[in-house]
Parts: sequence; C-alpha cells; structure tokens
Amino acid sequence: MTKIIGALMVTAATTSLGVMSAKRLKRRVRSLRSLVSALDIMRSEICTRLTPMPELLELLAAQTGEPANIFFTNCLIKQRSMRGRPFAELWNSALRATEELELNENELEPLIELGTALAATTQTGRARRYSPRKRGWRASSRRRRASETGRARQEQCWA
Repeated sequence: MTKIIGALMVTAATTSLGVMSAKRLKRRVRSLRSLVSALDIMRSEICTRLTPMPELLELLAAQTGEPANIFFTNCLIKQRSMRGRPFAELWNSALRATEELELNENELEPLIELGTALAATTQTGRARRYSPRKRGWRASSRRRRASETGRARQEQCWA
C-alpha cells in the first residue's frame, strides 16, 4: 500500500511538472509570435512608409499583441524619460525591463543588435534629411517630394 501511494505521489509530481512546463512553453510561443509579428510590422512601416520612430513605437504599442505591446510601451516610456539619450540605449533598457518577453541572453543578442541598427538607420536618415551641405538643397527637396509622392501612392493603395 505504501508503495502504491509513493508511486501515485511521484506520478502526480512529474505530471504537474510537465503541465507547468507545457504552460511555460505556450507562453513563450505566444510571446515570440507577437514579437515576430511586431517586427514584421516594424519592417514594413520603415521600408514602405518611412514612419518616424516615435510614431512607429506608438503604432506598435497599440497594434501588437501581448507581450510585444508591453515592450513597445516600455520603449515609449523610456524615450520620453531618457530625452537626448541614444535610441539603442533606450531600446536595450526597454528590452531588459520587459520580463514578459521571457527571453534569455542568447535570444536578446539579435534584438540588441537590431536596436543598434535602428539607431544607426535613424541617425543616418536624420543626417541625410537635415544636412543641406552634403547633397545640396535641391537634391534634398527633390527627394522629399519623391518620398511624399510615394507615400501618397502607398496610402491610396492601402485605403
């Protein structure tokens, strides 16, 4: 009788460990899916609409599922509180503050690199946009008109 009770207790304990592990894996899958979906939206917004980063973060915080929306909300909060700091720094800070993503160090590395790349792209875009000396005002205004025309076409396509 004692052996049967012991066997039942071992079975119950391992079953509960398995159920808890399955729940944790389901949460991770949901987390990664929402993050991949958000990054896909981010890529398309940056490539097609040239959405400014603050506007893009607001869009992603509103449109993505949990826990990705928590991460982008943290990015917005960090952006407002860390005025003047590099974008990569606030991105990394928000990544580390969002425990709901449940990412380990190996999984954080590519996202940290993405934050650095986004910061470089944002600054390069600003430099091109606001630097009349490099390309001249004419080239800058032509490019701006072309991007506005392209954006108007994009908006018509999606309307």
